[in-house]
Amino acid sequence: MRTTRRDAKPKRKESNGIEKHTQPVSSVVSLKEQQREAYALEHATDAAHQHNNDNDGANETNEQQVRMQERHICEGRRTSKQHRRAYTNTLHGTLR
Repeated sequence: MRTTRRDAKPKRKESNGIEKHTQPVSSVVSLKEQQREAYALEHATDAAHQHNNDNDGANETNEQQVRMQERHICEGRRTSKQHRRAYTNTLHGTLR
């Protein structure tokens, strides 16, 4: 009588008879919490600085965009807005 593949295969055992999850779940959770706390401490100062500059940042970026547009126009190059308009116009078949 021939053995089928299923019969020939031994049942799976844990490696060397040791259970896979040797660490208790609570220690794994606490390790993750420690990592989160460490990450939060590292990035707390960055977040604080960013929060302080949030109100100023909006105006600066707007001014930068205006400067970029003016420079592009002076150099005879297209701004991103003009590129976008030209592309959508070609899609819709209208020319300016």
